[in-house]
Amino acid sequence: MSIDINELSAFGQRDRVIRRRLALWESDPPKNKILMELYRYWESLRPEGLIPSRKDFDVLRLRRVMGTTSIVEVDTKDPMDFRLRLYGTELTLPGNLSNRKLAELQFSDLYRDMLAQDYTAARDIGVPLYHEVAALIDFITHSYSRLILPFAGDGRNVNQLIVCSIHQDLPDLVKLLH
Repeated sequence: MSIDINELSAFGQRDRVIRRRLALWESDPPKNKILMELYRYWESLRPEGLIPSRKDFDVLRLRRVMGTTSIVEVDTKDPMDFRLRLYGTELTLPGNLSNRKLAELQFSDLYRDMLAQDYTAARDIGVPLYHEVAALIDFITHSYSRLILPFAGDGRNVNQLIVCSIHQDLPDLVKLLH
């Protein structure tokens, strides 16, 4: 388990993002039950070890997290060209971000760079990633757990991610923000 602390000061404000990556195969520390059910379902779709295709994933499994789930197209080389095909309506970032590239998002550069790093890692290694995230963006504190599930039409080259987030109180990470 590692903690990354990123900070950006601009226009008299200080944005900070702290994320902790947790191994999905270890039981400690405990992870969000709903996200772990989605992870296990994703695993069940790959009996030969290949990366599942998005068309094989039953979207009804996302029912409990639909409002905080995004679908991200990651089939370009430049992460700033990754496109948010669908952006969860209950996520706390401003505006409708569906069908926009990361470069077009009008919020913290620091937060956008963190998304680009994490989406690129999931694409490049082809395995799910689980993070606990605390962020201070425009003086508003956010904390949540996030699962990134990669998908590949050919079983090998990731071209799409499903990103599920669930609000979670993370007092140890939030404390580091201030």
